[in-house]
Amino acid sequence: MIKKSLIGLAVLTATVLSSTASAEDSKVVGVRPYVSFKAGAGFQDLDARCHDETSGTTKTVYDCGLDHKTVFNMRPAIGLQFAGESYVGGRVEVEWYNTNRAKFINDVLIPAGTDEETGEQLYAPGYERNKIQSQAVMFNTYADFYTSELFTPYVGLGLGWAKHSNKYSLYSYATEDGSKYTLRSGNTTTNRLAASASAGTAINFNEHFALDLGATYYYLGTIKNPTTEYKQVLNSFNLDAGLRVSF
Repeated sequence: MIKKSLIGLAVLTATVLSSTASAEDSKVVGVRPYVSFKAGAGFQDLDARCHDETSGTTKTVYDCGLDHKTVFNMRPAIGLQFAGESYVGGRVEVEWYNTNRAKFINDVLIPAGTDEETGEQLYAPGYERNKIQSQAVMFNTYADFYTSELFTPYVGLGLGWAKHSNKYSLYSYATEDGSKYTLRSGNTTTNRLAASASAGTAINFNEHFALDLGATYYYLGTIKNPTTEYKQVLNSFNLDAGLRVSF
């Protein structure tokens, strides 16, 4: 899902860039503050990366669990808009990204001691249930393309800090009859570096109000369980709509 979403985002970006050739100047020249609020759907992937084998300093890693969930997100922001005489302007903003809690279930391998003869690490099959709520403070920069009086397409990049609240339960099937049992459950908070790439367009009602339609890919960092040797990577592809008010 994420790979297909990134391809779609790249196509949208190319369309935005190619549309500037026949532009009309509709901008207000100067530096203007603005506030915005967007909301929409986030299509999240939680990818568990498990350690298959360790030999010296070499570690083989493979994907042993992947789950997808759709979340609701809100994205209020405050920023500055810069417009000169050219068809290309810019914006910088601070955004607060917030989602509801989503439940992921991933198949994992759980360390289960070592082989008595070889000393190799042994793993038992199991799964982990994660209930994750994410929020982030993002610092975004955008390039605006003044293609017409009505439409202002844009592309953007962001960097920030994400905080993940996780209610997890770890289960193992390492019993003779194959039934599961709970190894551990608890709550964790993880802080990680986050990054984003976006493309969209503003539909201008007048020089102060615009409808903002966009697509954004978020890399939200890793979430590590304190009882296992694997990490989980959280990504999200968002489709949002909202209002931007310029002063």
